[in-house]
Amino acid sequence: MEISFFSRSSFRTQLALAFGILTFVVLVSSSLLWGVWFSDLLQKSIQNELQARVHAASELIVAGLSDRSAEIIELSRTPDLMQSTESVALLQKRIDSKRSLRAEYAWIGVATPEGAVIAAAGKMLLGKDVTQREWFKVGRSAPWMGDVHEAVLLSRLLPRENANEPLRFIDIAAPVQNMKGELLGVLGAHLHWSWVTRLAETLLPDDAESRQMQFYILNREGVTLYPFADTGKTSFKQSNELRVNASEIIWADQHTYVTAQASLPQTPDQHLGWRIVLRQPVDVAYGPLRRLALQMVVVTLLIALGAAWLAYRVAGFINAPITLLELAVKRLGKDADQVEVPKRLPQELRTLAKAIQTASSDLAASRQELVEANELLEQRVKDRTRALGLANDALAQQALTDGLTSVANRRAFDLKLAELHALSARTQQAYGVLLIDADHFKHVNDTYGHDVGDQVLTGIAGQITSSVRATDFVARYGGEEFVVMMYPVTSPSELAGVAEKLRHNIEQHTFPSVGRVTISLGGCIVQGCSVERDSVLKAADNALYRSKTEGRNRYTLGLESTAL
Repeated sequence: MEISFFSRSSFRTQLALAFGILTFVVLVSSSLLWGVWFSDLLQKSIQNELQARVHAASELIVAGLSDRSAEIIELSRTPDLMQSTESVALLQKRIDSKRSLRAEYAWIGVATPEGAVIAAAGKMLLGKDVTQREWFKVGRSAPWMGDVHEAVLLSRLLPRENANEPLRFIDIAAPVQNMKGELLGVLGAHLHWSWVTRLAETLLPDDAESRQMQFYILNREGVTLYPFADTGKTSFKQSNELRVNASEIIWADQHTYVTAQASLPQTPDQHLGWRIVLRQPVDVAYGPLRRLALQMVVVTLLIALGAAWLAYRVAGFINAPITLLELAVKRLGKDADQVEVPKRLPQELRTLAKAIQTASSDLAASRQELVEANELLEQRVKDRTRALGLANDALAQQALTDGLTSVANRRAFDLKLAELHALSARTQQAYGVLLIDADHFKHVNDTYGHDVGDQVLTGIAGQITSSVRATDFVARYGGEEFVVMMYPVTSPSELAGVAEKLRHNIEQHTFPSVGRVTISLGGCIVQGCSVERDSVLKAADNALYRSKTEGRNRYTLGLESTAL
């Protein structure tokens, strides 16, 4: 019966049915193949995103811990550490300064070989016996980093960030030895565990909460260290080897999650064995794929129906006169005048022929309009591009400017230092560096508040800028420290004159609410080919340190780095 119906149908109906069925089969087949391929591609993309974030988080944590460990080791190797009563007092100031500059340090302290704390941040635990502490035992012989733990004594002295969670810390320790290798004491530090977890969570996307992404940190036995609600639990059964890509894992709550894992790379002074895990519910992670599959089914059906309808419409024109009409259509748009369509056309095609003639004349008129529209569009694109360039320049300038004092920031200083160092090496002309620190600035903040302290910093920046040449470079180095770079500099006396001018102008300036403020300066003259760039700031910082130890409100030039 189906064959009989098909044979009795008109050519137009036959073509519509055949084209519709063929289109449906082709679309369904290609959609299935494409859908499987594309779904697999999107699934891998989602897994790769999680894996990339978890690897970045592990590397960020290792970098942060390594930097803090290096700081403690460097501080423990200070030559004058624990040599006298004065050096211990100076050590106390250094420890307080280090902790005030880095909020991740909960506590820093130094204990004698007998275990008595003689210097500590904020004088917390001063005089306490730490002989039973793990960091003291291990830190006597080598640098060491311990696993996360609670500290009962220290927790009583520090405020909690979350009232429902106890404070937890990570210990770092290093031996303090003299030139003969004899043990003078042990330098230890407690890092806030919340600092480590915040490092990991910085790599979560802004919509992590809506996408139900969660970070976990597990110890080497697979027990959860973070988040606190799951602390001490085994989240899921772990394999002996980490997978390179994320995978679907059933967790302890019997739900399946797309899970990415990365072990914390081990360094010579830490072997924590942590595992960073990022998970996302399968339904949430692959939800877009299911919606896409449904959309593909709907679109396939619509296209098949549309194809059948189109075939039915086209079939009415597929006859002998269509060839003549095709020739007229081919000339459409090529001839300047109207296209002459053949007169011997069936009645049903005459309306289309008239439309072709009308379109031919309209097309010529539209060409000119299109040219004018294109020219207008090109001009608008140029204007928008120019405006975008100006906006980008403004953003780049903003990224190099300190938001408080409106002078250059640390990043701009690093770029300028590299530029001047290379220029000095090329031209054989020296440049000068002055490192400036506001004296007793912590007292200003503690006495008058940070708002007044910010006003003082802004005033100091203004005095420095107005006291140097327009070609000199002024930047905020960090906190209450500023830096001035001058090029070229011909002699130490020239640099000394600028330093004295800065010292005098700021000493004579009256700051609102505070009154008089003094600064200490340390500087050096450098020729790029004679020293390494990294040693320039060390020389200036050493000179600044001498200015502070000799009474402040003075300048010192580190002539040992002078290349003149």
